[in-house]
Amino acid sequence: MYATRSSLCIVAIATLFASRSEAGGETAPEIMARSKAILQTVADKTMLVTLHVQSSSGGERLRSLHAFEKRTGEGRKALWVFDVPTELSGTSFLAWQRPHDRDLLWVYFPGQRRVRQLPPQVRSEEFQGSGLTYDDLAIFYFDFNGQYSLQGEKPCAGTTCYLVQTDIVDGSLAYRKLVAWIRADTFLPERVELFGDKLLKVLTVRRAESVQGIPTVLELELEGVDDSYRASVECRDVAYNTGLDDGLFTVAHLIETGH
Repeated sequence: MYATRSSLCIVAIATLFASRSEAGGETAPEIMARSKAILQTVADKTMLVTLHVQSSSGGERLRSLHAFEKRTGEGRKALWVFDVPTELSGTSFLAWQRPHDRDLLWVYFPGQRRVRQLPPQVRSEEFQGSGLTYDDLAIFYFDFNGQYSLQGEKPCAGTTCYLVQTDIVDGSLAYRKLVAWIRADTFLPERVELFGDKLLKVLTVRRAESVQGIPTVLELELEGVDDSYRASVECRDVAYNTGLDDGLFTVAHLIETGH
């Protein structure tokens, strides 16, 4: 149904347990901290996001939206405004990620001309027919609590990837465990495996480039291991630090722009 922690484009947070890498000598928290450092200079971000979702029957759905996000003293805030398809045009989704409290989520429905605050359980529900959930989109920020351990290294796409396992400890995600393949050259994720009691989904980065000197994931794919769907995500017109106003990320703005 609805989801976001927006962007789709990277970062990590360091915490608890770690083992040592035989090659580099870095711990899992150190590896993840280096990933997090990539966006330390980013105050805000805008981009155009296109989603292509293929079902097992071969059908395809297209979703296109403008995404805005900003780091504030209250946490990260994100606004998504749908353009395509026509029936979703103008539908807006607002999320406030609060480090020490539960996230706050709202959606604006232009047909009804009203804003609705969303309950926490939407985190695990499909987002506007995209095949993605709120928690799926949070993965590339690693904005959740867990115990990290280094599971070794593997060759990946011309470099080495650190395999960092995260055991989710407080229900901050709908998943029990993640295994992230973190590139040793850019410290961007190359692949993330999502587990419940077993492997459920795989996120794979298809393209990443430097944008304004910042390594940025621009294309990724999410696939269910049961072959029920495959979703591809493309980020275009990415711009950092444009000076987005705080007022953009308010419920009042949702209402004002909807009339």
